[in-house]
Amino acid sequence: MTRTGSIALARGPASLIGRHRLFSALLVAAAALRVVAQVAYRPALLFYGDSIAYLANAAHLYPESIRPAGYPVFLRAVLAVHDLAVVPALQHVFGLVTGGLVYALIRRLGGGPVAASIAAAPVLFDAYDLNLEQHVLSETLFTLLAVIALVVLLWRSRPSLAACIATGILLAAAALTRSVGLALIAPALAFAIVRGGLVRTLALAVAFAVPLAGYATWFSTVPHGSFALTGRDGYFLYGRVADFASCSGMHLSPVNRKVLCDPRPPADRPSPN
Repeated sequence: MTRTGSIALARGPASLIGRHRLFSALLVAAAALRVVAQVAYRPALLFYGDSIAYLANAAHLYPESIRPAGYPVFLRAVLAVHDLAVVPALQHVFGLVTGGLVYALIRRLGGGPVAASIAAAPVLFDAYDLNLEQHVLSETLFTLLAVIALVVLLWRSRPSLAACIATGILLAAAALTRSVGLALIAPALAFAIVRGGLVRTLALAVAFAVPLAGYATWFSTVPHGSFALTGRDGYFLYGRVADFASCSGMHLSPVNRKVLCDPRPPADRPSPN
């Protein structure tokens, strides 16, 4: 390589940082916080119930009734190195990448560097996000997949056919990481209808539906399964209301009343978790 070429390569990153000075400073600070978290809480933080279930599923990879298997697939691939600390390390990188994608998309849509940096700051510095990245939990991967899908879909004013297909696949992956991601298809389809037309909208819908149908078919083959992504939706829904729900005035059988109606006053009941 000539001396001129070497100088040009050296100037490339410097020029990029110079054009995005504010965001670059935020990114460095956010990375420093993540290094502190990684060093302080080794190898990773485990949330009672969820983290253990994800790790157990990663070892066997089956469609369990409560959580879809997308995150365990990620864990199984990452833990091939047999070091749990790699999981939060990668998730911290995912957090930084997510912040960078938010910044890039806002700039692409016409926002200035200050507005784009402000938009990215919550992803980079929110303590809750930092905490989740250090845990063996699926939220960080889910967020990254959802944001990549958003960037792919919105990067051009009229998304291409390939972009619509990629968006559908990414949203399906997000839904298989956390089932709440199923709701994301509605605004994506609405945007595709308005900006992309019928063919692109159908392509997005099919690309989203096919992976989910494949997973639902797999889920239907296990003893507890049916053609669905999970089988315990009512379990979680009840858990969210059990600490304040009242059965007064409801006509329930003695068996159902015993199962569903906590006789203790709400102040004495355990939390949903």
